[in-house]
Amino acid sequence: MSSHFQSTGTFDDFWILLAFDTFIFIGALVLFKIFSQLPSNRSFYYPKLYADGTNEKPTLPQGYFGWIKDCLHLPDEKIFERCGLDSLMHIVFLRLVCYMIVSFLPFALVIIIINGTGDQNVTGVPKLSLANIAGDSPRMWIHLTFSYAFTIITLYWLYKGYQIYEKFRIIENSRDLAHNYTVLIRDVPPHVNLEKVLLNIASNGTYITPTGENLTPGEPVDTIKPNGFDVVPLGNEEKYVGTGLVSLHWAVDAKMARKLQEEKRNIFKKLRFAQEHFEKTGKVPYHKVGKFWNLQRVESIPTYQKKLQDLDAEINRLRNNLFGTTSSGFATFQSIGMAFQCAQTLIHDDPRTLPKPAPYVIDILWDNLRVPKKRRLLMTCVSFLAFFGLLFFWAIPVGFVQALANLNRLGQVPGLEFLAKTNNWPTVVRAFIQGFLPSLVLIIFYALLPKIIVYVSLLQSPHSTSKLEEICTQAFFMFEFINVLLVSALSGGIFNILYTFSGDLGASEIANLLGSTIPAQSIFFINLILTYALVTCPVHALRFPELVMTKIKQFLTGSEGEKKEAEKPNPPYYFSLYGVELLVFSITMTYVFTSPFVILWAFLFFAITYVYTINYIIYVGVPKVQGKGNLWPIVVNCCLISLIFAQITLIGVLSLKGFPEGAAVSPMLFLSIAFAFWIHKHFRHSCDYLPASKYPSNTEFLGFKYKDSYLDPALDSRRELPDGDWSLSNFLEAGYTVIRSISRP
Repeated sequence: MSSHFQSTGTFDDFWILLAFDTFIFIGALVLFKIFSQLPSNRSFYYPKLYADGTNEKPTLPQGYFGWIKDCLHLPDEKIFERCGLDSLMHIVFLRLVCYMIVSFLPFALVIIIINGTGDQNVTGVPKLSLANIAGDSPRMWIHLTFSYAFTIITLYWLYKGYQIYEKFRIIENSRDLAHNYTVLIRDVPPHVNLEKVLLNIASNGTYITPTGENLTPGEPVDTIKPNGFDVVPLGNEEKYVGTGLVSLHWAVDAKMARKLQEEKRNIFKKLRFAQEHFEKTGKVPYHKVGKFWNLQRVESIPTYQKKLQDLDAEINRLRNNLFGTTSSGFATFQSIGMAFQCAQTLIHDDPRTLPKPAPYVIDILWDNLRVPKKRRLLMTCVSFLAFFGLLFFWAIPVGFVQALANLNRLGQVPGLEFLAKTNNWPTVVRAFIQGFLPSLVLIIFYALLPKIIVYVSLLQSPHSTSKLEEICTQAFFMFEFINVLLVSALSGGIFNILYTFSGDLGASEIANLLGSTIPAQSIFFINLILTYALVTCPVHALRFPELVMTKIKQFLTGSEGEKKEAEKPNPPYYFSLYGVELLVFSITMTYVFTSPFVILWAFLFFAITYVYTINYIIYVGVPKVQGKGNLWPIVVNCCLISLIFAQITLIGVLSLKGFPEGAAVSPMLFLSIAFAFWIHKHFRHSCDYLPASKYPSNTEFLGFKYKDSYLDPALDSRRELPDGDWSLSNFLEAGYTVIRSISRP
């Protein structure tokens, strides 16, 4: 066996781990079916079916595997309508990777047979890898030829995914929704008259009154009849009538007011629950207030009413004192075409002042809009430094976890000689410690990472939650890629290598380093993939800890509203989901060239994750925000990085094998890099901006009804209470009247 590819991992250990993971998978699946069919748990496992507010009994999936059948037969159009473009593209990614791996299989099976019949006397799982082929063997040409097939297949399916994204992105951008009529302008210089610039942009369009009639520019305002809604948004904005501009709203510096509004929403919710409790039991609800050492029992409804009145008075006081304005604003136009034309027009010489299509209203992080550009640049640098430090700090425990995967080598460390005797341990115990335990510890350890990444990413003051998800997706992928794939493969030796080759680490050294270490760790990554597929996914679908906590909360609460509130699932955060899936994709691409035995288990992971994700999106999770599918270009970039990394690793393996024709892989590497530049350029404009041929007609959609949609919530009292526009004064006057009896305006 070549010294370059020494590895551990017997087939006995592998089959034991596979049986153990399969036992957990089947057990979790059976428990999921049992728990989800209990009448008391149906609204927990299928909350979307019970969220329509009607008393009709929803139709649940029939049969033991009925939920799987329902998931697999749902078309993309239905997923898009029900769940949005973010959820659709997540499902499309999983589906395309499954198609990709199926396309790999004929070539992979040939390579597995060729590797398994090699003459290098390699034993265990590495026997099925390139390590079992001599460098001067003609079989190396098959690996080289098939590497081009793997590359072309990967690029083809990424292109098909971008076509699907383009199709639904155009539909998303042409929908009659407020954000499609609106642009966001940040960092407007003080000397720029933004209003005048926007009016010049809007003056190039055709103007339609809210009644649908053509309007000649300069026609008196009083000739326009509102027809059901007010044309004049606020203040002196009647001057916009007769132009293509509907409204211009500046974000304000009102952090304290927003904090009070959030508190007001929470108090209102508690008051509603107290009202429901009073209606159900006829007993006056009480709760305790004060410090821990001085708690007082008070009547809930009058206390909450008084608190709401105080908060309302304080918010009005802040409004009367006027808020400071910021350099960020939202401009709403009468047509979608005008908005997208504005988004491609510079309002100033600085290209960074290019307007952007506005995010969803609920997606905006209003407090971040007040952060000036210089401070954002400074905090972005701080965020990068924090990421860099955290990246190397995280490598320490990851290296330790990886050391557990090879107890024989760990037994050579002074003081740990007793671990060298693990060969005498029972096979099941050794397989559990070396195979399952490191993977499980690594998964648990990385479950703590998303919250840290979100906190560090917030330092950059993104303008929306979807933009925050984009930053987190890139950061989480780099963490997983470097600290799991690289550090695990190098067994923590990356620090020594960086020190030894600092300033002298050339391309050939990097390729040789990857080629000598990564192929030897295939068994560790197979165990990791199996743990993700057969343990993590079914456990997440079962949601047993959440079920227990929900039952405890429901037992301690009295009102139906609180019981329903306790059943609400956590919204899906796509960056953490993509992080795991992109890690497995990177492992798949890395080993498809050298040890394609890995891709059999990668297909199992993506197939199970695909079914689980559709079930979660359709029946359970409600995304907190919608990002209009903006994560897809980032996902494609991550896939291409994984492909290029795999090709560099293959070059290193062929070089160490002494295969002289290994340089023939280089054109494939340049092809992937060229494709990365081409595909984004090819789809950029049609995805970022709505093509002119797709503009809805002016008589079909009108932006006048969205004139106040992007008014800063700190200035809009209608957004202070949950579930619509409720009248606080009417509610307070109602006393103990049930809140559901109050009519909405």
